[in-house]
Amino acid sequence: MDEAALTWSGYRLRDLLALADPLPGARFVAVAQGGYVAVLPLQAVEAHDFLLADQGNGQPLSAKTGGLWRLVAPGWPCLYQAKSVERVALVVHDGVQTARAIATRRLGRAFSERLSDRG
Repeated sequence: MDEAALTWSGYRLRDLLALADPLPGARFVAVAQGGYVAVLPLQAVEAHDFLLADQGNGQPLSAKTGGLWRLVAPGWPCLYQAKSVERVALVVHDGVQTARAIATRRLGRAFSERLSDRG
């Protein structure tokens, strides 16, 4: 499958999190695969159509396309498009964002400053 041409399907992250009945102090959503952790503001997840995808063009995702679960965050930087998602957690603090640290190391400080504008 050509990732650029995929039509993703799965579950809206905000709908799944609503089922979790988050505690009032939860302000962030941590999405992780191994040691890779991307942290999104809960308000952003509630306001946007982030998708926890399990299919591309009607076909189950393979390891190559980020299966079994992949976070699709339209309009957000690539570091939030987490592949092979293993864990999703509602958290009080943004904690260690390995995704942001990796992007800053690879793409520089200017990139990190642009990310700060998103929360």
